[in-house]
Amino acid sequence: FNFRSLKDISNKRNFRLGITRGYNYGEKINNEIEELKKKGQLFEVATALENYKLCLIGRIDGFIDDPYAGLHIIKNTEVSISDKYMQSFGLKTRKLDGKLEMHPFKLYEADVHIMFSKKETSPDFVKRFNDSFDKLKASGQYDLIMGRYIK
Repeated sequence: FNFRSLKDISNKRNFRLGITRGYNYGEKINNEIEELKKKGQLFEVATALENYKLCLIGRIDGFIDDPYAGLHIIKNTEVSISDKYMQSFGLKTRKLDGKLEMHPFKLYEADVHIMFSKKETSPDFVKRFNDSFDKLKASGQYDLIMGRYIK
């Protein structure tokens, strides 16, 4: 599918999009999700892995997920499909790698933050952590590490 926004998906009448209940996709995307919901094109599930299963059996056409987590799931997960509906298709287990691919369009980007307990973590540790992380990024090692997850 060639699209540049969720509105493009919404304009494809039969496209069924999966999302994970409780996830925040950003204000703009959340508003577009509401439009898809009104049109009956949205499927909400409790866990991200459910979207992978539903996509495998054709119940949804695509879903929104974090690219790093998503590629890790695709490369390293064999899903056990116990649902009777899914078993009616002859699916008991299935490796995800090679079955799903990530669309190159980015719907939403945001920074990810590491949270430390104020009770258990000293300000000195946080400073040392931040300094070490900055050095890791400046050396190019961070990009090499992250690159392993998106190839």
